[in-house]
Amino acid sequence: MSIRHGILLTDGRNEHESPQDLRAALDACAGRFTCDARGVGTDWEVKEVTGIASALLGTADIVADPAALSEDFTRMMETAMGKEVADVALRLWTPVGTAIKFVKQVAPRSRS
Repeated sequence: MSIRHGILLTDGRNEHESPQDLRAALDACAGRFTCDARGVGTDWEVKEVTGIASALLGTADIVADPAALSEDFTRMMETAMGKEVADVALRLWTPVGTAIKFVKQVAPRSRS
């Protein structure tokens, strides 16, 4: 199972869709991936950005200084990549006439 994560950089101004269209898009995306949202500059709409991040189970913050953007990206990616998925089920499919000889976990610990 992969961990789906997006990063949104925005001025936080939804100028091309209605609030209902934005809500419908967020509802359609909810549960499919997480999204960390960053408002760029100092003139962004906090409610828009936090609403998007909240709907997609991410974080919202400001990028007031473009020089800090790289560090913030690194932090967001490290957090996303550090997540683990519990209770993963493994399903194996085999063509007719074949058999599975063994299955072995090799990371984080070796297990048969």
